[in-house]
Amino acid sequence: MALVALAGFLALEARLENPILPLRLRMRTLAGSSVVRAMMGMGMYGSFFLGALYLERVQGYGSVATGEAFLPWTLVVAALSVGPTSKLVRRFGAGRPLLAGLVIMASGLLVLSTAGAGDPYFPTVFVAFLLMGLGAGTAFMPLLTIAMADVPARDAGVASALVNVSLYISGALGLAALGAIATDRTQTLTAQGFTADHALVAGYQLAFVVASACVLATVAVALVVLRAGRRVPVAAA
Repeated sequence: MALVALAGFLALEARLENPILPLRLRMRTLAGSSVVRAMMGMGMYGSFFLGALYLERVQGYGSVATGEAFLPWTLVVAALSVGPTSKLVRRFGAGRPLLAGLVIMASGLLVLSTAGAGDPYFPTVFVAFLLMGLGAGTAFMPLLTIAMADVPARDAGVASALVNVSLYISGALGLAALGAIATDRTQTLTAQGFTADHALVAGYQLAFVVASACVLATVAVALVVLRAGRRVPVAAA
């Protein structure tokens, strides 16, 4: 049904004189950036939700403590967004910071997959969130720069919205998929006689590994589709 609705939408857009989504937006960098951003979103938003569940249901954190636990991620992203990432892009081009950010984010998710029941917050969870924030803060700005590099000025608003929408949609899909993976793993282990805590942690750990694989896969997409190694100029502020 969704595919039918999508086909109908594209057919309608092709006939309209002033469409919401101009079908002329077929630039390789824009499409590739949307794919990369989507795969990042699957790993990132899924880890937000499952990470909070791990802290609350396994570690026994309250709502405030859970929010504080995510501060390394939040503060690093905020710090990078005020200038350091732009300086990296100006010096090395958009490709290298993007690839580095993707690898760092995937590494953070992989570290988080090793957190078990009763483990202290430091160093495992702290380092995981720190790496994920560093990766996200390093990757997002270069990715948007690459996405908009070949877009005509008249289509800049639509193209930017398209890249962002890809993140939100994939985030919802990724959350559903990772949640299903974690739940299935937990139920399987519970049926095999494992304790509730062990089964629950194992479910989250598997989901974090899958999330890490999703983000790491974007490195190949960036290299092949986006040609992320090339230098892309930063638009003037």
